[in-house]
Amino acid sequence: MENNEKRNSKLFLHIGLHKTGTSSIQTALIQNKNNLINEGIFYFNDLNFFNNILHNDIFSNKLLNKCIIQLENISKTKKNTIQKIIISNEAFSGNPFNGYKNIEIIIKYLSEIGKRFDTKIILYLRRQDELMESLYIQSIKEGETLIFEDFIKTLKYDSFNWSNYIRVWMQNFSKNQLIVRMYDKKTLKNGDIVSDFANIIESQLLKNDNNYYEENKRYSQGSLEVARMLNQYLNDNDKKYVRSLLEKINTKIRFDSFALFTKKGRKKVLSYFKKCNTELLNDFPFLCSREFFKTDVESDKPVHSYLEKSKNYNHIISDLISSLINENTTLKYKTKPSLKNLYRMLIYILKKIAIN
Repeated sequence: MENNEKRNSKLFLHIGLHKTGTSSIQTALIQNKNNLINEGIFYFNDLNFFNNILHNDIFSNKLLNKCIIQLENISKTKKNTIQKIIISNEAFSGNPFNGYKNIEIIIKYLSEIGKRFDTKIILYLRRQDELMESLYIQSIKEGETLIFEDFIKTLKYDSFNWSNYIRVWMQNFSKNQLIVRMYDKKTLKNGDIVSDFANIIESQLLKNDNNYYEENKRYSQGSLEVARMLNQYLNDNDKKYVRSLLEKINTKIRFDSFALFTKKGRKKVLSYFKKCNTELLNDFPFLCSREFFKTDVESDKPVHSYLEKSKNYNHIISDLISSLINENTTLKYKTKPSLKNLYRMLIYILKKIAIN
């Protein structure tokens, strides 16, 4: 292997965080991959060795060398055409559900890889209360059944101290190597994550791309509660199936969301992070306005309360049953046996809601 001499290629490592529009960025990069090469930009999404970094508890020089060789081969074979290499993987930011406990070893790998290139780390942050709400929705999509109030008790609050989180990265990367953004339509370039990312990597092609790259489809307020109630009755395959139907039946658009925190609960969370958010803005003053983190922030989103016993979800469940029936009649193969249980379960839920 060659010594630690930096090559001319710039390496942009987009590491997330989770729930900050990463899917939209990756979709835009994939759709424009061939044309981006004309700008000297190569989107490297063949991450077979890199993904192994996420599952190693012990640092492996052998794995590190494989990753470096894979990247250096791109620089060699495309030496005359590629000036920038883009890697995008939100898992490199760690796992928010376990308090990012695996982040230090990931950073060690990436810092050693980064020594071979002119490396930049692209990191999008999200205000803690909104991130918690989004993580909860993701947990329901993955089959969990906790109500929101119980879910947030499982989170490690201190892991969302963004000032400390960035300091961990700065132990191996300089501040100049970190490109930090706040994920919010008021702070993003043109209010759009892809436009903002295009501005960072200086891609005129992406800047001029007017396509709307939809993020992962999201549950509406009603679909979220229906999914939560149904998860306890479904196996893994049926959860995925019902999820796909609910996303079609009653979805919502980007940034158009509902609140899970009450006003009092939101203020409590933002107050908890007030000190670290102040420290964050002291280090990165152009990240956003200080008003963005104010503790008495008003939300114009309707609050989704699990205490509203009179909430009527019958129309969503009816649409779900109709979708199941319609899809079943068009299947060329036999009905999945689990769907029979699903019908019985839906009838049970309808009765239960009617009683409440």
